[in-house]
Amino acid sequence: MKTQIWIPVIAVVLLAACGGSSEPEPTPERTKGTGSLVADMKTKEARAAGEAPPVARGTFVLSLTSKNAPTKEKYAVGQPCEGFGGFADVKAGMEVTLLADGKVVELARLSAGKVTKSVHYGTSAHFDCTFTFELPVPPDGEFFQVKMGRRGEQTFRRSELLVPGALTFTLK
Repeated sequence: MKTQIWIPVIAVVLLAACGGSSEPEPTPERTKGTGSLVADMKTKEARAAGEAPPVARGTFVLSLTSKNAPTKEKYAVGQPCEGFGGFADVKAGMEVTLLADGKVVELARLSAGKVTKSVHYGTSAHFDCTFTFELPVPPDGEFFQVKMGRRGEQTFRRSELLVPGALTFTLK
């Protein structure tokens, strides 16, 4: 008889401990894993053995024109740069996400931008602001999507991700 009374009490206590907050759960900054238990185990084993997963290296080129450029020096090759106006989200720290089957498997951030090409005419300047990023590539999986912040995504085969220069994105 005493056991029957305690079961509902324990159930109520457990339910109360599981939640009750009206605030949403925070979104994690990084979720690792491919969604495949075998692939996740291989990645963990490789990292535990000191083996680094292969890395995809990419560039994101923002091609911009600045009217009323303050000085030629501001947009000279080698100078730091970032997006402005409608491209203000393109800057150091913008997320680059690697997805497999719609799930985030790796997360990187853009480096600081550098002017890599610059043409001045009158008081205007046209320049390319180039950012770099590196994404570890999981050992398994055939197709991956690389998502550039809110600027869209492209699908690649695993083998393509590891080809130098394959991950070059340009936004004009």
